[in-house]
Amino acid sequence: ETNGSIFLMQWDGAAWIELTGSASGDGLAGTTAASNPTVAMLGIDVTVAWLAGVDAPDSVYGTHYTSGVWSDLKSGDSLSSETIEAHRVHLASSNSGVGEMDILWTARDLDASEVIQRQRWNGSKFVTDLASDMTTGIVVSAAAVADVSYVIDGDGHAITAIQNGDGSAMAVRVIANKVDIATTHELSLGSSIQTLLDSGTLQDGDVIVLEAGAWNESLALTSAHNGVHVIATGANLVGDITIDGADNVILDALQVTGTLSADNTIDLTLRDVVVSEVTTLTGGSGALLTVAFLVA
Repeated sequence: ETNGSIFLMQWDGAAWIELTGSASGDGLAGTTAASNPTVAMLGIDVTVAWLAGVDAPDSVYGTHYTSGVWSDLKSGDSLSSETIEAHRVHLASSNSGVGEMDILWTARDLDASEVIQRQRWNGSKFVTDLASDMTTGIVVSAAAVADVSYVIDGDGHAITAIQNGDGSAMAVRVIANKVDIATTHELSLGSSIQTLLDSGTLQDGDVIVLEAGAWNESLALTSAHNGVHVIATGANLVGDITIDGADNVILDALQVTGTLSADNTIDLTLRDVVVSEVTTLTGGSGALLTVAFLVA
């Protein structure tokens, strides 16, 4: 990076070389003032991303190099919303197995809260494989995000470390998606969560994404719902939740105006869950509570 331009050179085993104009002329970002470059390799292909903004908040741009050609990550446009300021862009890749690559960035919303948004490479472009990753984000922080670190493990699972707070009260959180996502089901207000649970179509690793708002129903999960992941940022379940013998269930960012009881469950995860009334965990093992506010 020099005076807002992005240049890249690659070591070929004997010398540093450029890749089709990557270290000459205006470099990879052209004449746009750019900053915060990040680079990742997937096999022999190279991806570079950066932040740039002209008379507007910084947005995420980038380019991908394969077969001797550089191509914009999004046809000359930014990956992030140009109306919300983006910063701290990161690329991460894993060449184990089928190979995975993600891009994520911190976006400051209109209410000054910060969300970390993510997309995954599908072989030709970055796509949203989980809708909430580009809306509510994988992390929502009311405090300023000071730094982010991101890696993908050998199984293709993402691990994120977030440092936030001010100079007098800094905190570090680590979150990981250790789930192999099967199918994503996006539910709108007015539909029934329990109807989907009872449909017999859910598989281990399925994700249910709830629209923000009030859901007036109670839920019952059994062994037929092993491995189900419910993401509910901004959703309030007005009712009770009963989990009986369901293993590897994840409840993520859900507010429950009611009770929650879990009996004989293994590896239950409650992450950013708020329960207003009595909560009981009986039997089972491996329960993980992460920033869960429970009334017992």
